[in-house]
Amino acid sequence: MRGFTLIEILIAMAVLMIGLVGILAVFPYAMQSATSTVQASYAAAISQSVMDAIRLGLEENRVQTPDVDGFLFLHDGVQDLDADRRGILRDLDLSNPQAVAAALPTLLSRDYFIVLPRPGEQQTGLGGGRSPLMFTYPRIGRGDNAARRPTRVVRDVDGDPKWEVAKVYSLGRWLGAAQGGQNGSPEARERDLADPYRHYSFAFSIRAAYGPNAQQPSPDPNRQGIVPGLYEVVVKVYRNFNPDPENPYNDPIAEFVTFVGAR
Repeated sequence: MRGFTLIEILIAMAVLMIGLVGILAVFPYAMQSATSTVQASYAAAISQSVMDAIRLGLEENRVQTPDVDGFLFLHDGVQDLDADRRGILRDLDLSNPQAVAAALPTLLSRDYFIVLPRPGEQQTGLGGGRSPLMFTYPRIGRGDNAARRPTRVVRDVDGDPKWEVAKVYSLGRWLGAAQGGQNGSPEARERDLADPYRHYSFAFSIRAAYGPNAQQPSPDPNRQGIVPGLYEVVVKVYRNFNPDPENPYNDPIAEFVTFVGAR
């Protein structure tokens, strides 16, 4: 029986290597696509939970005084929430105007208290025109929204204007507390480190919505109708957010825009 010659073996190996190189070249794109799909799924779930918490706050935890209109944002990752649930939030009666007025100075300093921009308030928009006043949460400083400070516009590495995000609600912080933090068992800490959500965080902005369809503002400031009681909410989801104050802006992996109504 005649065997293979060295030349035939070399040709066969060359053909095999060419095929393997083509297959291996696809792997990085497949991995990148799979990673993007997973991240998009987590981002969508996080964004939906944020919107549910905002709607719940507007419907059941609204705080209204002559000077401030807002609500309680009860969501995982809020820095001040756990301790206050055993204190001010446990005893606060939102139906009692005197109790709300007494608690308001404390609420205004908390990450979970969301101030609603008033429909008539405006600021210079990203495009240079006038647009409804917008606030970003969580606050950069404790007194920002108490002083009616609007969101600050920053420039990204390409020079494009974007709203500032220097602080986020971190789901990793909540998971650490839920699992017992440093005082938890080794098994709990291992589960904490393995949970994908611990790498994610989010921020959101809220402003009065344009009318009549609340989708696209008119370029004419005189025709920019504001819909009373309707707010535009933009949720930005981040992965491995960098809290370094020297690099306060991070690109989100996903951004969701929706509209919510408030009576």
